[in-house]
Amino acid sequence: VVVGMFSGHTHYDDFRVISSNQGKPMMFNHITPAVSPVRNNNPGFQVMEYDRQTGEIADMATYYLDLAQKGSDWALEYTFDQTYGFQGYNAENLVTLSDKISNDPATRKNYINFVAVSSKHTPPINDTNWKYFNCAHTHMDDDSYVACHQ
Repeated sequence: VVVGMFSGHTHYDDFRVISSNQGKPMMFNHITPAVSPVRNNNPGFQVMEYDRQTGEIADMATYYLDLAQKGSDWALEYTFDQTYGFQGYNAENLVTLSDKISNDPATRKNYINFVAVSSKHTPPINDTNWKYFNCAHTHMDDDSYVACHQ
């Protein structure tokens, strides 16, 4: 049973959740940040901790290289559990996180900051367009996506 997949391409630290027709979260797609800064993102990489008994992801740490600081070293940007208050990186927690991004300004601020790996450039997501990105987290079909951001 596939419960998660990992992808890149957008160069941003993001996620999607695929749910059943009944609305039950089935699997996540974790979009990992890029080492290349071609989208004005800082280079980043992630380390996942997992439970050896179940194979479930217990936590995720994101590291980045601050290109605005000459001579900087790779540093911890954030850990998923500590920043967002969850135990485990899974589809259910990501649905809850998407709801928190919608309803909690502090969570939304973290999401906006971390998506481009703490880049000092103008972030691709901001206070005016965040909802379009947030709706994409959990709304995979046209009708529900359009309904979400209206």
